[in-house]
Amino acid sequence: MSVSGVASALVSKLNPLFVLDPYNYEKVNPIPWAEDIMGQIKVLNNANKLGSSLFGDAWSSLLNQALGENKLLYDAITNTKLNTEFPDRWLAQQLEVVAKMIKTKNIRGSDRDIFYVDTGGFDTHDDMIAALADRMNEINGAVGAFATEMKSQARWDDVVLVFVSEFARTLTPNTSRGSDHAWGGNYFYAGGSVTGKRILGKYPSDLTNNSPYRFDPGVVIPTTSWDEFWALAAQWFGITATADLAEVLPNLKAFNGLGTTL
Repeated sequence: MSVSGVASALVSKLNPLFVLDPYNYEKVNPIPWAEDIMGQIKVLNNANKLGSSLFGDAWSSLLNQALGENKLLYDAITNTKLNTEFPDRWLAQQLEVVAKMIKTKNIRGSDRDIFYVDTGGFDTHDDMIAALADRMNEINGAVGAFATEMKSQARWDDVVLVFVSEFARTLTPNTSRGSDHAWGGNYFYAGGSVTGKRILGKYPSDLTNNSPYRFDPGVVIPTTSWDEFWALAAQWFGITATADLAEVLPNLKAFNGLGTTL
C-alpha cells in the first residue's frame, strides 16, 4: 500500500497497488442521500447477464472487488482511533494512516503488509543547514510518534522501517551554502526487532582528495551496495534461501553482504 501516490517500488504483476490519501480517504460517492448508488453500479456492471463477454465478466469482477475493498478500507480508517497524537506534517500524517492500517490488519484479513511513504526537501543545492534541520525535525517527530503508537499496539517488534534515498550529497559545498548530487549516502533501519545502534557499512578512513573512497567534487564511493542493504529486509521478511534471494536481488551475488542480519 502506498500512502504517497503511485509507488513504482510496489508495483507488481501479482498483487494490485492500493493508494491511500492520508488527509482525505474517500468512499465511492460519499453523498449521504445517494447511498443506493452502490446497488445501481452493481446492476449496471452485472457479470451474469446473457451475452456477457470475458472482458465484461473481468470488468464486473474487478469493479465489485474494488468497491468492496474501498468500503472496507474507508470503514477501517475512519472508525479506528489511535493512542498517539501525530504531528500535523506530511510524513507524520502518512505514518498515522499506516498505524491505522496496522491496527486493522485482522479486520482487513491481512497477514503482512508493505507500506510506502515518502517526504522530500532533501535536494539541498542551497541553504543546506536550515533545510536539513527542518527535514530532521519532521522525521524525528513522525518516526517518534509512529514508534510510540506501535509500542502501544504491541506491534513494534513486528515492524521494520526502511529509510532510503535515490541519491546522496557531496561532501564539498557549492557557492550557495548547499551541496550537490552524489553517490554514497546513509540509509537506516528501525524497529523493535532490529539490533540497533550499529553502522553496518565501512566509514571512509580518509576523506581528503587523495582518498580512494572519493572523487571530485566530494562524491563518496559507497562501501555497501543497494542489494546488500535490501537483502537484510528480504531476509527479515522470510526470503532466506540463497536461490530466492538471487531471484529477488539478482545483483547480490556480486557482493558479500549475506552474513549480516537485522
